[in-house]
Amino acid sequence: MIPPGARVVLVFFASLAAYVASGTGATFSFSEIPTVPSYDHLAKSMVHGRLDIPGAPGFPELVEVRGGRSIFLPGPLPAVTRLPFALAGMAVPTGLMIALFCAGTVALCGACMDRLSGGARGGLVLLFSGALMLSGYALYLNALPLATHEATAGATFFLMAAACLYLGFSARGFEVSPGGALLFGLCLSAAFACWWAFFPAAGALGVAFLAGLRKGEGKPRAGRAAAVLVVCAAVAVGALLFYNHARFGRATDFGAAAEGQPFTEYAEEYGPWRYDHLQANLWNLFFRVPRAADRFPFILLPLHSMACASQGPQFQALGNVNELCASVLILFPVSLLALVPLWVLAAGRAGADRGRLAALAMAAALVVLAGAGGLRTVARMYWEFLPLVVILAFWGAARLVDKGRLTLEAAGVAAGASVALSFSLPAQAVLVYYVFYHFRGPLLGLFP
Repeated sequence: MIPPGARVVLVFFASLAAYVASGTGATFSFSEIPTVPSYDHLAKSMVHGRLDIPGAPGFPELVEVRGGRSIFLPGPLPAVTRLPFALAGMAVPTGLMIALFCAGTVALCGACMDRLSGGARGGLVLLFSGALMLSGYALYLNALPLATHEATAGATFFLMAAACLYLGFSARGFEVSPGGALLFGLCLSAAFACWWAFFPAAGALGVAFLAGLRKGEGKPRAGRAAAVLVVCAAVAVGALLFYNHARFGRATDFGAAAEGQPFTEYAEEYGPWRYDHLQANLWNLFFRVPRAADRFPFILLPLHSMACASQGPQFQALGNVNELCASVLILFPVSLLALVPLWVLAAGRAGADRGRLAALAMAAALVVLAGAGGLRTVARMYWEFLPLVVILAFWGAARLVDKGRLTLEAAGVAAGASVALSFSLPAQAVLVYYVFYHFRGPLLGLFP
């Protein structure tokens, strides 16, 4: 039997090889999309003391033009980590960073499952890690080297690192050193420093951590650990607000309204997040049925812009963009097992796992709601919550296996079906975005 630590390392390198191969068409030669700005553009600007990108390719989801300045919209952390390379005149491929972040996320997901099960479910851990690793959602991010995909992959990696630390702290009764609290706080801060929408989920894990410390407040290091986390969070939020002020002249302006293209004017008037959008976007993510086709990839995903009505007391026209999003419950059916811990929590039967499951479920829900309240449903949003859902599904599968209501073979069939069905996403995206981005990616040659 493979020890848990060695299993995590094995999963990481297997995932990294799969993602580098899929993102480069097995050529292992990375190529950037020339019509889309990347974090290398921003890092080079930072080296010269600028926060805008002179001469950046115009791409409304990534760049907003204000006062003649092209402002990069995603969080700054991936550019900051590139600064040593930019100073040396080197470029870091976007595809490589996405592959590293995604591989790390899959490995951390496996580590979280080990911590939930006490390392006693090695076969099931490998099964669920493999389903996540080969899922179409991971392959989609790696097939298209976009800065938004890198920001999402980075934010998800750091959130999963924080979740893994939280589960470890919980297993030790929240006997946490100030150094451990600092690492946890840095992971949470890094998540929303990559992508703003992760702030609520990071906050939920932070609150769960403080609640765990409070239960052990008699322990000598609990107060210091709590203080370290609060100070770390305050410094991170302050730094990001200062960054916003330096970019846009207003600390609370995240530039998110520009992501509402082609509904920018509406977004600037009513704000980038509204509860009115939840109904349409949650439908797209969890309940919209994809369309069958008689040609590859045999499942067609919706891609449209439409107008809909607000749900508030005053009628307003709303814009909604669906970019290759259909029910994750259909395209990744193993995620249905995540309903088991939710039902167990609601019934009050989670026992010792109640706090840990509640924290993971709350983080996943807040990631979903933060994205679903926006103006568009885009395929990269699945990766933001899918690793947490897979962990919950693993717990549900383990419980059903223990009760004799599920066999490992049946779980394997569900995992295999999830990999096969979700492959429709990268397969269709490579073709669709060739038209959008004019990017002849290495995978394009695989299609007739």
